[in-house]
Amino acid sequence: MRSRNGSACSVVSRPTDLTAVRCLRREFAEGYRAACELIEVCTQQHVPNYLAYAGVLRGWTIAMLGELDAGIEDMRRSLAAYRALGLERHCIRFLTMLADALRMQGRIQEGLDAVAEAERLLTTTEEIRWAPEVYRMRGRLLLARSPAERPAAESSLAAAVAEARAQGAVSLELRAATDLARLYLSDQRSIQGRDLLGPLLARIAEGSGLPDLDDARQVLESCRAGAPHASNA
Repeated sequence: MRSRNGSACSVVSRPTDLTAVRCLRREFAEGYRAACELIEVCTQQHVPNYLAYAGVLRGWTIAMLGELDAGIEDMRRSLAAYRALGLERHCIRFLTMLADALRMQGRIQEGLDAVAEAERLLTTTEEIRWAPEVYRMRGRLLLARSPAERPAAESSLAAAVAEARAQGAVSLELRAATDLARLYLSDQRSIQGRDLLGPLLARIAEGSGLPDLDDARQVLESCRAGAPHASNA
C-alpha cells in the first residue's frame, strides 16, 4: 500500500508536469492558471515541496504577465520555502527565472546575484542541463548593465549556445542563439546572425505559434533584411 505522502505525490504529479510544460513553452496565461490549480491541489494534499514549486512558477507567470513586483515577491517567498525544505533540484532553473524578472524590472545587480548563485549550484548539483540558461541570463543582464559589457555578454551568449548544442537541448539553443543573433544585429553583423539562426530554424519543422520560435523567426527575418530588431521582454 502506498504511504499517504506517496499517494499525494501521485495526485499532484500530472498537474505539476502540465504547469512545467506551460512555463517552458512561455505560455504565460495558461501557465498561471495551471500553477494556481496546482497550488490548490498541493494545499489539499499537504505536499509542501510541490506547493513551493508551484509558487515559484506562479510568481514567474505573474511577472511575465506584467505584475513584476508581485511576481518577484511570490517567486522569492516560494523559492525560500522550497530551499528551507532542504531541496536543491530545480533551484538553478528557478534562479534564472528570477534573474530574468529582475532584469525586466531594471534590478540588474540583483539579477546578476541570482545568476551567481545559480552558477554556484552548477558546481554542486547534477543539474548541468540548465547551464545554457545560466549563461544566457548572465549575457542578457550584462547587456542591460552597460554598453561596456557587450564583449562579456557576447561571450556568455556564445557559451550558452555552445553548451546547449553540446547537450542536444534544441529549445535552449534556440533561445540563446536568438539572443546572440539579436546582439549581432544591433552591432551591424546581420550576416552572422543569419548564419547562426538560419540553420537552427531549418532543423525545427514544427512549432508555429510558440513564442520562442516566433521570436527567433522575427530576428532571422530582421537579419536577412539587415534591420535592427528590438529585444523581447
